[in-house]
Amino acid sequence: MTKLKLNEINIDPKGLLGKTVVITGVLTDITRNQAKDIVEKAGGKLSECISKNTDLLITGENVGSKLEKAESLGIKVITEKDFIRYINYDITIDTESLLNQTVVVTGTLRKYTREEVQELVEAAGGKLTGAVSNNTDLVVTGDKAGSKLEKAKELGTKVVDEDEFLALIDSENKQ
Repeated sequence: MTKLKLNEINIDPKGLLGKTVVITGVLTDITRNQAKDIVEKAGGKLSECISKNTDLLITGENVGSKLEKAESLGIKVITEKDFIRYINYDITIDTESLLNQTVVVTGTLRKYTREEVQELVEAAGGKLTGAVSNNTDLVVTGDKAGSKLEKAKELGTKVVDEDEFLALIDSENKQ
């Protein structure tokens, strides 16, 4: 088993490069200035207003109308605590954890893009495909998972959420 650090496979764990980010509500764990610095250091841009160009909304406590607008526009929304986990997440990939397995992703993921998940799957020895079939070994689900999840259940395919997937490929998480 070979171990790869996440940043050794060219994945930006922050996933904010070129993204427009809006913060709403009262942050309790970090200040707005700290959040702004994090977003900017990760290559993102902080904005005050939600628009169709917004990629991510970070919510604190007592959120206002920005949350409703973001949801109506289909913008990815994460809590402040998820944001902190998102920027600090570091795993060592077990390069045999998905050896020769076929993986499908369905729904909207919180931490990684599909391209990043593909790199993770390949680094763990697996192959990412777009459709669930009898040959599918694992389905990773995000928010609003649809017909692929239903098909996986029909076929008895193993289904995990994003956090379970990350734990599965993280060699530091193995007993």
